[in-house]
Amino acid sequence: MRPIFTLFAVALVAAGCYGPTMGTGPFKCVTISEDQGPQRIEQCGEVVDGRLVVHPTIRKALQYDEFGLAAVYFDRIGWAWLFEKDGRVLDAVDFDNGPDYFEGGLSRIIQEGKVGFINHQGQIVIPAVFQFATQFEGGYALVATDAELVTEGEYSTFKGGRWGVIDTTGRLVVPIEKSREEATRSALDRKNPIPTESDPTN
Repeated sequence: MRPIFTLFAVALVAAGCYGPTMGTGPFKCVTISEDQGPQRIEQCGEVVDGRLVVHPTIRKALQYDEFGLAAVYFDRIGWAWLFEKDGRVLDAVDFDNGPDYFEGGLSRIIQEGKVGFINHQGQIVIPAVFQFATQFEGGYALVATDAELVTEGEYSTFKGGRWGVIDTTGRLVVPIEKSREEATRSALDRKNPIPTESDPTN
């Protein structure tokens, strides 16, 4: 479990991971194997109708987790999830030198430059409508709009703008109208509510 300070207060993302250019033609990728480590593949697949289509021989050679997901790095979009069942590729938020972790059964994806969440089955649980979103922690995540993406070394972070809080269904429990610091406090208060006389802890 990552500390909540990292998820809610820092909220760093890899630079340039939002709205990459897909381009056309063949693309390269890097696959991860427990036996052989990272493997660079020069002819990983082709861009077809704006989609990354991985060659069947490459798909068969990948190592998938228990949910049928494989983490692959593509030169066109960065880290992504590839689904064994149908070969779909979903652009993931680059996080901690890999695709976004699943927290509470949800992982962040990017569609048309916006952030949403999928489950382990690849179903979009929360549509990609947010400029930015943190990972879920304790059932809540921060979301932002009108924020500025500021580069800090090899990472970027969102500053300013308006922030709110969503639950794991995508419902806004705190409207997107607060500062980042205020939204962070609201999320922490909801995760660790202050006890009252009618809410004993012992």
